[in-house]
Amino acid sequence: MQNTTGGTAASDGSDETRFVWLRAVPRVDQLPQLEDLNERGFAMKDILKLAGKRASAAFQPAEDFAAIPETERLSLAYAFRTSKRVSVDLLEGLHDQADRLRVRSDDAMLRGQFEPLFWREIDRVVDDLKDYASA
Repeated sequence: MQNTTGGTAASDGSDETRFVWLRAVPRVDQLPQLEDLNERGFAMKDILKLAGKRASAAFQPAEDFAAIPETERLSLAYAFRTSKRVSVDLLEGLHDQADRLRVRSDDAMLRGQFEPLFWREIDRVVDDLKDYASA
């Protein structure tokens, strides 16, 4: 079954889900710490991948729409991308709240929830690695 945003819907027997690609981009203010750790031998791409994996594991989409935060982001070259199966009912509810014309992607409906979690995980990984690098 094809949906209007290009994903595929699948039934797990009780709740229909849709495969959603999620994207998050680090904030510009996080770059100096990432570069510092990169110079100490911790590849920036690996830091972002670890933060993204942690954020993905913890991410539980909420029924209340959260707008994408206004902030300066790094270029898309630094973006973390992942996917998640999300309840169609939850996605449709988010579209009802913020995209009644259904012109925005499912990612846009979830990014305001996922990206701040990703940023917090970057900060946690950076703090953990600073402690490890100074030990």
